[in-house]
Amino acid sequence: IAFAPSRPSDIWVPSTNLHYRSRDGGKSWSDFRVENQDAYAMAVDPQNPDIVYAGGHGGDKAHLSRSDDGGKSWKPVGAGLEPAIYLLLVDPVRSATVYAASRSGKLWKSVDRGATFAALAVAIGATDDIYNLRFEPGKSEILWLASEKGLFRSADGGMSWQRSDRDS
Repeated sequence: IAFAPSRPSDIWVPSTNLHYRSRDGGKSWSDFRVENQDAYAMAVDPQNPDIVYAGGHGGDKAHLSRSDDGGKSWKPVGAGLEPAIYLLLVDPVRSATVYAASRSGKLWKSVDRGATFAALAVAIGATDDIYNLRFEPGKSEILWLASEKGLFRSADGGMSWQRSDRDS
């Protein structure tokens, strides 16, 4: 479920085929489709709530789509991503920076609103699930990643990671 921080009444809910959006805080809902793609994750630009990302799986091509008009139209983006995207995160300070993760231990970073992505090295195996990815409150350069292999922290926007759980 994704929310628009600057427009909190907007709620976005991904689903495999049809997706759902509320513009009034959940009182009413409409469904929509992201063309040629199933969506498993959504994220909203915190500075511009009309920019919405939908990540998932779209055959050999679209694993990420972006809407620049509040969901009216979608275009495929995400060069460099592999299927399937299950987590999306937009930097609250530098909103052109987008993170995408698969369940299978892969994490990518974009600095151009999702047009292109580069892989980030995380010290987990290729078959280890990534469960969650979050920014430390008030510090967008600090990321926390929860995975099947434990909890990891990055203090440099995902460039390096340190194990940060009870086994570290």
